[in-house]
Amino acid sequence: MRTNLQGLDGKDVDMTAQFCGFFSYRRNGRVFRSALLRSVRSASGQRLTDHVWINQPWAFEDADVEAGDCIAFTGRVREYVKGFHGEDVELRMENPYRIDYLVANPRRVKVLA
Repeated sequence: MRTNLQGLDGKDVDMTAQFCGFFSYRRNGRVFRSALLRSVRSASGQRLTDHVWINQPWAFEDADVEAGDCIAFTGRVREYVKGFHGEDVELRMENPYRIDYLVANPRRVKVLA
């Protein structure tokens, strides 16, 4: 669990991170894109998490961000349920439900370096 994000649940937070690129994945026969950020920190420099996947990549596309760029942006921290949601009992036992935190609604994306 991302405990450093837990206290920020529901809040808009100014952050910095290293942009690693866009990636695609399939779910229920559909293709989705997401963006991977590493070394995510608050604007004051506090480490928030080592990485986060953001499922709204268009904010980064609009800012012409490239892999390896250090960026600043604002995002909303949100809680979600993590774990295997399918019917396979063994996989459910291996990946039980638990609470984790993500970053959503990225905006005001700027390239720092």
